[in-house]
Amino acid sequence: MKAGDVLNLRKNHSANAPIVSKIPRDAKGIENLGETWPKYDSDAPPSKETLADRNDLTKEEKEVLLKGLSWCKIEYQKKQGWALCKYLGE
Repeated sequence: MKAGDVLNLRKNHSANAPIVSKIPRDAKGIENLGETWPKYDSDAPPSKETLADRNDLTKEEKEVLLKGLSWCKIEYQKKQGWALCKYLGE
């Protein structure tokens, strides 16, 4: 993140979910609640072919899986929500 950027804390593990709070770049007191989405079965993200028939996932969820990204459930200033783990340094 660049200086002045904020991290959006979202209600769900989706970039389209409502924003619960905005976390400044230099914020302190962020608590990792130990829950991530998705949980990978292996160290490698699934392939397009593996995900093609997954009707239980949205297009956005499939894109997140293909990129190998994950969301972390966190708490900041008594508000809980989800943020992309890569921005938390985890």
